[in-house]
Amino acid sequence: MVGAFRFAASGSLVEALGWRRGDAVTSFEQKARACKDLTQLANLAVASLQQQFRPKHLFMWLPPTGDPSFHLVAGLGPFPSTYVIPEFSVRQLLRERPEGAWVLHDPADAPPAPVEQLLIQVGASVCLPIVHQGQLIGLVTLGRRVNNRAYGTRELAAMSRWAQAIAEALVPHQLRAEQAHHLSKLEAVSRLYVDAQKRAVTDGLTGLTTHLHFQEQLAKRFYESRRFGQPLSLVLLDVDHFKRINDTFGHLMGDEVLREISRTVQDQARACDTVARYGGEEIAMILPQTDLDGACILAERLREAVGNLTFREGTGERSFDVTVSVGVAQLVAADQNGEDLVDRADKALYQAKRRGRNRVMQLA
Repeated sequence: MVGAFRFAASGSLVEALGWRRGDAVTSFEQKARACKDLTQLANLAVASLQQQFRPKHLFMWLPPTGDPSFHLVAGLGPFPSTYVIPEFSVRQLLRERPEGAWVLHDPADAPPAPVEQLLIQVGASVCLPIVHQGQLIGLVTLGRRVNNRAYGTRELAAMSRWAQAIAEALVPHQLRAEQAHHLSKLEAVSRLYVDAQKRAVTDGLTGLTTHLHFQEQLAKRFYESRRFGQPLSLVLLDVDHFKRINDTFGHLMGDEVLREISRTVQDQARACDTVARYGGEEIAMILPQTDLDGACILAERLREAVGNLTFREGTGERSFDVTVSVGVAQLVAADQNGEDLVDRADKALYQAKRRGRNRVMQLA
């Protein structure tokens, strides 16, 4: 809500004490409807009040969205000593004052209250609360008049009528700002929720789906395959001699190997596939609408892609290659659930390991 301030030396503008609704206030209301934002409206209100009452300086204070204090948003005259008036101070003072414009006590007559002292420090001679439906939504402070004449009863009554017009013009803009603020908060909460959901199903090291989410997706795909009579296959991939990599090059290098292989596998996946870190150095792929032949073709492509990767330790002096063993299985009529499919893919993976690693084995 806080916009660019518009300060200018007060000068001899139009001295007008014609406070009929048909002239200055009506003109302000018409112009206010064309204002695009609060800053423009605040500047219009300040200029209009300066024309009517000719104070040496005049400032408008509004509460930014989400902040109950009153911040300086527009003004005419020398810069004040502060740009924020605490909300509790103003409301406490207003409880002791009738609604409408009122003149601040002269410090020479009696010691001012703390909030009055603050208002006097910003050059205020008159305080004009902007109230809507009993709620304080803004504040205008006016300094002494250019001709040093005191503000009389007529001027104060006229200011109160101006306050009503300004309040009516402010409310739509403040409501829009509140709505935008709440929408922004909702969007932020929504992003946090989405991020939390993503973290809940995403493995922190590899960026793949977690084992728990894999189980949920497997149960869903098992049901779909049974209901619609579509093929469903599973690929289990395990990094060969992964312990040796950790022991030789360190666990940080082992983590990098897992990350790079995970990216390689994920790059080969379709949008409908689920790629998960099944455990340790094992990666699982759920392949909906894919038969055993298609899954084996993909598995072989993955094996070759990983075999083409080259890794270098931190110093760059030593490099090494990595291979993977892959087990593939397709859902069959005898399977009672997704775990049966996993069990056969795991047995195929075990066969690949026993037959020398770096190969693809299948079980129907």
